[in-house]
Amino acid sequence: MNELEQRVEKLEQELPTLKCIQMRHRMTRARDGWCKQTRTLEQVKEFGELCKPLVDWLQRNYEVAQTIIITPESATLYGGEIGVPFDWDYVTP
Repeated sequence: MNELEQRVEKLEQELPTLKCIQMRHRMTRARDGWCKQTRTLEQVKEFGELCKPLVDWLQRNYEVAQTIIITPESATLYGGEIGVPFDWDYVTP
């Protein structure tokens, strides 16, 4: 097994722990008042229906590394060529 495969295997083993940490962070933010709005199932479904045409357009016209960020003021299309989280062991600061 080469070095990259070993790193991937290590990350896959750590994934459940990382997801647990992320969930605890979200729960803490919600408890502390960061999340002031609760969404109903109908709102979630409506949001999904609104997103479908945009996702279809993105898949037809762009590569997989594109991201769209929508705010009340604008919609921006970002393209990423490479990205890695800085907490992986093989990334040197």
